[in-house]
Amino acid sequence: MSELIKWLKAFNAKERYFLLAYVQDQDALQLGPFFRGQLSQKLGVMVPKDAFVAMDYHLDWLYAALHVAVYGPEGSGPGGSHENVLEKVAGEQKQKRMIQGQQEDADLLIAFDLDGVTHLILIEAKGVTSWGNTQMRSKALRLKQIFHDDGGRWENVKPYFLMNSPTEPPYRHDGKTKGIVLKGYPKWMLAENGKLSFLPMTNLHRESLKRVTRTEKSDAEGKEEWKKWKITSR
Repeated sequence: MSELIKWLKAFNAKERYFLLAYVQDQDALQLGPFFRGQLSQKLGVMVPKDAFVAMDYHLDWLYAALHVAVYGPEGSGPGGSHENVLEKVAGEQKQKRMIQGQQEDADLLIAFDLDGVTHLILIEAKGVTSWGNTQMRSKALRLKQIFHDDGGRWENVKPYFLMNSPTEPPYRHDGKTKGIVLKGYPKWMLAENGKLSFLPMTNLHRESLKRVTRTEKSDAEGKEEWKKWKITSR
């Protein structure tokens, strides 16, 4: 196991991860064979059965694991602290700290070692909500800051990005139609067709899902109240 994967595991502190593994009688989450096959074919790299899998993995944790895998856990500052450096993202004006104290995350992180290289697959998923440019652009710029435009910032580390939803999201090209705008995205996030790699979420059938919706909004003594609710389609 590489130093990077060791630290990725050390920072993995999501209760939901351990709960899901526990209810499946597992010590850790594992990828199913069908999904592994799809993923391997899509990205052109064989994903092993024992790959490390984490969910809702904070991008602060990801950067910290990459950093300490190279420079060690003890920084040169007081109490072993590390300098939280300011870095400018290519093509952007603002500088930002590498550790930002935010909840921005990868919905699913998959990591494994192969032929001396640690492969990092970050998956963004949408089931019943839509893809939004604000959220996607924020995440793309953060990943550009962490890995740089070509994905080659960290030696022997190869990042991938993949989208997962029931249907492939549209892309905006003319500035008028709805869809994802890829301007400013790092090159390593894009597939050969110039879009983001995509795998369909075949187990989600949105038409069978319902929504609880409040109705009849009123103002009672200065307080907003919803007097009724109903079931609507997703």
